[in-house]
Amino acid sequence: MVLAHDRPPLTGYDQDLWASRLRYRDVEVRDAFEQFSAIRRGNVRIWERLNPTDLVRVGIHGERGEESLEHLRRCMPLTTSYTSSNWNGSAPRD
Repeated sequence: MVLAHDRPPLTGYDQDLWASRLRYRDVEVRDAFEQFSAIRRGNVRIWERLNPTDLVRVGIHGERGEESLEHLRRCMPLTTSYTSSNWNGSAPRD
């Protein structure tokens, strides 16, 4: 949203309510992991193409105010050691 629009609103949400309403508990773990992996790959491709001008773009979070793409990039890990090719069905451990 921030990359495509000038200062768009960023709406906060209740993540527990989101998970409950979307019935995440009923999803097969492997299916959820495969979906997550596909979305993550697409997001990483976008992040890798950003330039310094893109990173200063901001959205307006309803609770926290201005948040730049650079700030969001620092908040989100963009790599994971778990991919669909090496995942064994167990949850990752730190």
